[in-house]
Amino acid sequence: MYWSWKQVLAAVVVVVGCACCGLEATPVEPDLEQLLKAPIPTHQFTPARAGWNGPESAGPEGASDVTVLDRYSPEASALALRRELQHLAIPDWRFASSLALLIVALRAVRQRMEQRPSVLPSRPGDRLIPEAEPEAIPEELNPAA
Repeated sequence: MYWSWKQVLAAVVVVVGCACCGLEATPVEPDLEQLLKAPIPTHQFTPARAGWNGPESAGPEGASDVTVLDRYSPEASALALRRELQHLAIPDWRFASSLALLIVALRAVRQRMEQRPSVLPSRPGDRLIPEAEPEAIPEELNPAA
């Protein structure tokens, strides 16, 4: 769950307001006689059922214990295993699309880095910014003149 900044601000205001006000609970002194005379509540529980549609509903025509046991036969287990492997072999479309987008973005970054001219000097003694010739600097900006 994500909270907007308004909700966070409201929660902080409520917490700080409660902390600053010094809220106190009123003490309650229970009366022992009233507690002893009060009736004890009884709970009525619904009886549990054996199934969702229990014995009151007849199953589909021709249904028997054999159809239930067919679900756990070796052929059904092999079919279930084959379906599960097919399901695992096909990746989720969101994962595949995000992976493809990541590949394209990394290739674009690498391509831009290869096209960009190098800003580092080729030798340790070289300077990045060439010094201007003293004649090229205007006289009002040249303190040596």
